[in-house]
Amino acid sequence: MSDTPVLLWLRRDFRFHDHEAMAAAAKTGAPVIPVFIHDDQVEALGAAAKWRLGLAVEAFAESLAEKGAKLILRKGDPLKVLQALIEETGAGAVYWSRRYDKPGRDTDTEVKSTLS
Repeated sequence: MSDTPVLLWLRRDFRFHDHEAMAAAAKTGAPVIPVFIHDDQVEALGAAAKWRLGLAVEAFAESLAEKGAKLILRKGDPLKVLQALIEETGAGAVYWSRRYDKPGRDTDTEVKSTLS
């Protein structure tokens, strides 16, 4: 077990079960810091989709609080936000679920190549 935390970057998948990124982060044995970033892709959603996402984020944060954990909420460019969180927390890794839309893939590729 490591004392160096890992970040779990959540986007639209707020399940506790059958969540590969969450399972991989937990499997490290390190403290897991869950984070949601309100970025341009969230901003581009329609009103109803943003409302549903907001409800999901709120429900997930409440579930985490019941387990004694806190969801970190940030707004901005994902790479910059993650880099700042790594600096703030000393995190040794970032875990996230793959996205398949073009903007999501582009963001994931940039984050992965920069943080590697």
